[in-house]
Amino acid sequence: MRAEQLGKMKILGAALWVVLLTMQTHYFYSIGVAPFPIIAALISGVAILFHALVDLRATRSQLISARWYILFWLLIFAIGIFDALVVTRAKYLLIPRILAFPLFLVVGLHMCLMYINDKKNLVSAMRLAIIIHLAFFWAQVLFYYAGLGFLDYMEPLTGETQRAFGGSYFVLGVPLIRATGLFNEPGTFTNFVFVLFLLYKNLEKADGTIGPLDVWVILSMLMSFSVFGLIFTALYLVFYVFQLSPKRALLLVMLSAPIVVGIYHIYLEPRFFSGVVSTDSGFGFRAEALSVYGQAAMKSISMVLFGVGIFTDASAFLDSELVWNDLGFLFYFVLCSGVAGLLAFVVVTIASRGREISAFHVLMIFAIFLSKISISHFLLWLCLASLLHASSNKHKMLLRSEA
Repeated sequence: MRAEQLGKMKILGAALWVVLLTMQTHYFYSIGVAPFPIIAALISGVAILFHALVDLRATRSQLISARWYILFWLLIFAIGIFDALVVTRAKYLLIPRILAFPLFLVVGLHMCLMYINDKKNLVSAMRLAIIIHLAFFWAQVLFYYAGLGFLDYMEPLTGETQRAFGGSYFVLGVPLIRATGLFNEPGTFTNFVFVLFLLYKNLEKADGTIGPLDVWVILSMLMSFSVFGLIFTALYLVFYVFQLSPKRALLLVMLSAPIVVGIYHIYLEPRFFSGVVSTDSGFGFRAEALSVYGQAAMKSISMVLFGVGIFTDASAFLDSELVWNDLGFLFYFVLCSGVAGLLAFVVVTIASRGREISAFHVLMIFAIFLSKISISHFLLWLCLASLLHASSNKHKMLLRSEA
């Protein structure tokens, strides 16, 4: 019984660790930092140190499986330092990001160790972390429509109100809530939770079947009434349609159609097509961003090759107030690390995975490139650690060679 209870405590602890790592929108302006991910990263450092003290040789051998992840981290760090010294000449440096960058490495290494030593509990912890996020999300929805008011999880802690309302959207005459869960806005909720969900599916080595958790995640994407949520839902459903028999694919489309029609009339049509709600659709913002980047790129080939730097405030350097990661991570990554960074990712991914890249790996990469996750988000580095660590078979071969 004690062993069983200890296992449950490990799962709960690891799940809370994952939740803390994703809470980067809980920014405390009084101290100028989002403390929860930092606390989780420090826990990772202590865990690695403890593991090494218990068995240094085993820890060193196990970390060999993360060699491609370490190499990619070093390459991105080197490109960032080069940019800071050569491209931007140390202007507009983001000192907190420089200080936090080693923590990204630590968090990824910690997950690799957990995957090797206790994969089952790690997968269970990821699943529980997703359930926790969904529970906070649906609590907001149920409390609001039950007439109990809006549950704001951020305002009591940070003073910042969650952006769950906006625009004239109604459901049966009741103002629409766009729930945010533990995040500052619906779009951020969908980006973090969907990417975390795909990370879980990769660690679980899912076989492509749709389970209850899949259904709840997709329903949450839709109920967020976020454009990103709709995009991720469409992406996931298309991914599954190609794996289903024609009859099941048709059934899935028929079940999804009423939901899509409802969301169109409640949210998409008034926001983007009717002119009733005065809201920027984002197209103008993206066109402006591409124009600013294009003009700067024409003046500096080094910026195209190496980016403006992950340690540089891109908005200040380009004299623009645009939020660059809102254009999607692919564009943001090229902006920060240039063609060199993108090439490093492709080469290291192919070298680490070879022919072992699964359909869920491809889906996760595609979703990350579409998302507005930043290079300074710990969740990104968890995904990279999952993607770039050596397979279990390769790791066993390495251990035998070490013996």
